[in-house]
Amino acid sequence: MRHILIIILLLLTFTTIEAQVASTDTNHTIQVLQQGQIKTVGKVRNLSIVDNRLFFYNADVLFSAPIEKEGLGRASADEQMHFIDEKMEYVTKCPVTGDYYFTKTNHKGVSLLYLLHFDANKNGKPVISRVKLGKFGSTVEHPTLSSNGDIMVFTSTDFYGFGGYDLWYTQRIDGQWQEPRNMGRRINTTGDEIAPYIVGDMLYYATNSDFSSTGHDIYCTRLIATSNQSGDTVFTFPIGRSTVQRLPNPISSMFNDYEIVMHPTTQTIIFASNRDEMGSDQLYVTQNRVDCMMLEGDVENATTGERLPDVRIDVALASKKNNIIFSQRSGQQGYYRLYLQPEENYLITFSTTNFLSNTIEVNTQRTETEDLQQIVNYPILLLTFDTVSSYVYHGVNLFGSEVGTDLIEEGQQTLESVARFLQQNPHRTVEITAVYSEQDNRNYNRLICTSRLESVRAFLEKQQAPANNITLNSPQTHQMLVRGTDIETNAIIFKFK
Repeated sequence: MRHILIIILLLLTFTTIEAQVASTDTNHTIQVLQQGQIKTVGKVRNLSIVDNRLFFYNADVLFSAPIEKEGLGRASADEQMHFIDEKMEYVTKCPVTGDYYFTKTNHKGVSLLYLLHFDANKNGKPVISRVKLGKFGSTVEHPTLSSNGDIMVFTSTDFYGFGGYDLWYTQRIDGQWQEPRNMGRRINTTGDEIAPYIVGDMLYYATNSDFSSTGHDIYCTRLIATSNQSGDTVFTFPIGRSTVQRLPNPISSMFNDYEIVMHPTTQTIIFASNRDEMGSDQLYVTQNRVDCMMLEGDVENATTGERLPDVRIDVALASKKNNIIFSQRSGQQGYYRLYLQPEENYLITFSTTNFLSNTIEVNTQRTETEDLQQIVNYPILLLTFDTVSSYVYHGVNLFGSEVGTDLIEEGQQTLESVARFLQQNPHRTVEITAVYSEQDNRNYNRLICTSRLESVRAFLEKQQAPANNITLNSPQTHQMLVRGTDIETNAIIFKFK
């Protein structure tokens, strides 16, 4: 039987497969779609990452797919693992010893744990042995190992749990796995806690506890809690005592999210969910971090204080400001929420018809908090055209010095807003005036202002603002009043008509 299976697998390797699998009776190859979603049949379970390959169990077959720079390569039934044991349902690897652990279900429906060791003394011959965890006789499913290989977490329906599947852990001491312990009521509930996976010092798992209204959600906790209470001494607490938190959007959803695994170096995240239109289990791939900053707030009219609905929000990296990563809109109540990856500098532009856009720079540097999702409230104010009188926009800090004509970053952002406003409102024009001081050399200051006006116009036209809609006024002194307010020296005044 094993030889027949090998022949079938070899034939499949050289067969061209269409983009979607209709049946798994004779065809065990799954195509990875460009948007990072793998089409599968039935339930998708037992995700793990071994030797830069994703393993998962689907339609009674253990599949694997290479993890590549762009995401996942083509997935197919794994020949090596099926050669070792065609009933293998799950496989993982010890990061220290290099040994493999795998599970399979016996004729009584109990999932058992095995150790796979390639013996160097026997020309690399695979040696398989049953792994016994003390007197623990219940099912052992989805084992995952800590980075030092001394802690194993798995899920089981043991009678002495809190109900359903619980997470258990065992520690290896002097080369022997000890009697497993329940991870406690901070993690385990009367529901099912399944699919544990350790990355670094964090433990991820799925649960359909009483706190979940959507089925399974993915949670995480620190594997071993530590607390520096004295400033000098670090106290270590037992496993299972850390804070438990739900993974933020977009990993978590309003649907069932069953499992998650992460590549430790490429930041590739793969998770199983039934969020597609048909409600079937699928694998989803993204290359981000699970921790994030949630930026939220109200978008308001700077003049009236009213909330602005349906405001366009464009998000770009500060290093690539012309390359928009994604766009979305504020809600009908003027509220917005953005989920941003950590350790980045973003430029976020808020814009809507008849308002000047507002671009803010956001740094998502992580603080010392252990919360995966850091929440920052940031209200946004947008300036609008005054329908009663011509609106005047007061721009300062556009140039690098009092006598300079080169625009700084803040100045460019301001002018980008003006250009975007003129593009959105081609029936409007703008008069631009430079304000200078009468002190010192008046003629010299006036000459600098003239050069600055030309610099402003050139930048606006470069941003594709309509040239015919731009008028440059003669420079004026700082006693010029706008709505009863003295204008600062070196300011640029934009008057929209």
